[in-house]
Amino acid sequence: MAQKGLCNIVLTVLMRQDYASYMVFQNQPILNQKNVIIVRKDSTITFDGNKAMFLRQHLAKHIQLTNTSQSSLQMLLLGRVDAVFENDLTAIMELKALYHVTQVWAFGRTSK
Repeated sequence: MAQKGLCNIVLTVLMRQDYASYMVFQNQPILNQKNVIIVRKDSTITFDGNKAMFLRQHLAKHIQLTNTSQSSLQMLLLGRVDAVFENDLTAIMELKALYHVTQVWAFGRTSK
């Protein structure tokens, strides 16, 4: 949408050369976002704040790469992955679009 001039602001975008050809990046962030660990509500996974331990216990055994946040969250909802790392606002937006925002927990912002 940004490339076509159909929006005025884009959040959570990395500063890359190809993006800079059609976007203007500010020196200061206008919004601070948090990365969160998202699991299904029926999951037995808990998070005590130790990211390294969490990665070893839950994610290092089975890491699935996807091209989009939506794909990662769909895989979570379908039970193909146990957890997803994402920034909080993107996750909320994508889950609302999928009509599944109430089916997950986000560790880091919200705790079980």
